[in-house]
Amino acid sequence: MAVISALVLATVLALILWPNPPSPQGKIAPAVLQSSPPAPTYTDVPENEVIQAHAALHGLGEACGVETSSRSLETVERQLAVLLAFARSHPDGAFEIDDEDGAALSLLLVLKEELRSCDPSQLPRVEALLPPRFRGSESPDS
Repeated sequence: MAVISALVLATVLALILWPNPPSPQGKIAPAVLQSSPPAPTYTDVPENEVIQAHAALHGLGEACGVETSSRSLETVERQLAVLLAFARSHPDGAFEIDDEDGAALSLLLVLKEELRSCDPSQLPRVEALLPPRFRGSESPDS
């Protein structure tokens, strides 16, 4: 459930952080009601791949839910590998997991947040796939 909540939160944050284009004077342009930025173009992801990613997402949540001293980092790595391969294969993919719309960016932001407390050593693998503005230099403990 925490993973799903994080997916929703990451999607909302991605939408909020969408940059406003600068005006010719270098200042941020005010919102214009007549037009909106073009919507991203997404492609549908094959259902069998969504099912695999869904299972891996829940598997990662379960693995990370175990106390650190008895957590299997191999299990974390295995689930993460499936999810990163999915994000690489479908960078512009649209999918639905647990009745929530998702995209590679929202999935990667959820993974980043989950790994902060679960296995911070894996964060560079996720950040390598994120657009620069979503990469953080903050420490995993922040």
